Amino acid sequence: MSVAIGDDGRLLVHCFAGCSIGDVLGAMGLSVGDLFPARIRDTSTAGRREASEFARQAQWRAALNVLAFEATIIVIAARELREGKPLATDDDARLILACERVIDAKAVLS
Repeated sequence: MSVAIGDDGRLLVHCFAGCSIGDVLGAMGLSVGDLFPARIRDTSTAGRREASEFARQAQWRAALNVLAFEATIIVIAARELREGKPLATDDDARLILACERVIDAKAVLS
């Protein structure tokens, strides 16, 4: 999961495991309204476009952070396998999860 603050002050939440926003926020005791600062007054096309761009950039930053972390997990597993060491069941499951998260991050970046 990634949590970031957008340039316009909004709280941006993305769950790479696929949880719904309601489930994520409910687990934290929040509602969707808590993700936004005071009402945005700029409803012009340019203002909406700028807000959308901020959100897109925040998603990209979050996805890149996930990619960096999960790549580390994949490299560690690859080193173990290269040295002829079998992965423990938990490590194998974590490697599969890392690969799934890389695929999810790719979808965000596409």
